[in-house]
Amino acid sequence: MHAYPRDDSVNDGAGSPNPSLIAAFNATQIVALVLLVLILLPTILSPYVHRSVAWINIIISWIYSCVGFLLIIGHQYGKEPPFKLCLAQSLMIYSAPAMNASACLAFALELFLNVRSSLEGRPWRGKLLLAIFPYIVPLMICIEVFVLGITNRNGVSKNLPSMYCHLESSLPSQITGAVVILFELAIFPVVGMTTVFFYRNWHAFRSMQIRQSVVPLRMIIRFAIFCLLPIPVLALSFCILKFPDSSTAEETGILTVAIGTLPIAASLIFGTSADLFRAWMFWKKDEPPFRRNASVRSAPRPPMSVTKPPLTKERPLRRPLPDVIDIA
Repeated sequence: MHAYPRDDSVNDGAGSPNPSLIAAFNATQIVALVLLVLILLPTILSPYVHRSVAWINIIISWIYSCVGFLLIIGHQYGKEPPFKLCLAQSLMIYSAPAMNASACLAFALELFLNVRSSLEGRPWRGKLLLAIFPYIVPLMICIEVFVLGITNRNGVSKNLPSMYCHLESSLPSQITGAVVILFELAIFPVVGMTTVFFYRNWHAFRSMQIRQSVVPLRMIIRFAIFCLLPIPVLALSFCILKFPDSSTAEETGILTVAIGTLPIAASLIFGTSADLFRAWMFWKKDEPPFRRNASVRSAPRPPMSVTKPPLTKERPLRRPLPDVIDIA
């Protein structure tokens, strides 16, 4: 292929676009984008909703993914989109999975370090590094895709079902896939160490009046589910990006729609907490404000006349648990 000029005519080899699949894909991305923005706004505007930077980066990473997939709405039928727009979307769709995975790894590390710090009573450093880490690798992938796209303009085109732009070269998908695999392999031991800390210090958590059947179990389950989300993203991306010629436009379109449901799943995992719902109930001004650990309900205090129970040998936590634990 030549670096120039670029052929913007209709790509006859791409197959006939399926309007139903394209509409379904766009709908999933729009719904996910709206949900994620509704989740993010209270953390910025409400004084009663507190989340860690790593938690916010997770939401931003999925917003970035949705915006990237919606970038060529209005250009999905007919001839190829403008080259600059198509290249911009290619940058985003190849860097989005790496951003999702790196944000998940940063969140896992922050949770582990906060839990260990609470149990050992020692502060930890590196918060700034964890805050910017999810943006370093995606930026490098954007530079890589930009260079490949500029040097081979005809290699930047719509994918088989005409839902988004990509590079015909398999190199970007291989690099992105390798990055996601690497981060996933790093996430699993971090999750395991965090679980071990909870198990070994279970009595200490109970001494902080955290209910065994609600908060810790719910937190661990949601956290584990989210850490597994990049795996289907990677698998489906390989099917679509690495082997585009092995599937028909219809099959590739169905897989692409399946990818579109992943940010919706992320919004349901992280957006179904009581304090977020309460933040949008602005008309209920008489309700007490939600605190950082609002989902943790303390047991009622005994009357003053009741004799205090004898002290146990359980070692209490040296300071309250950090907010990052309450991701529900």
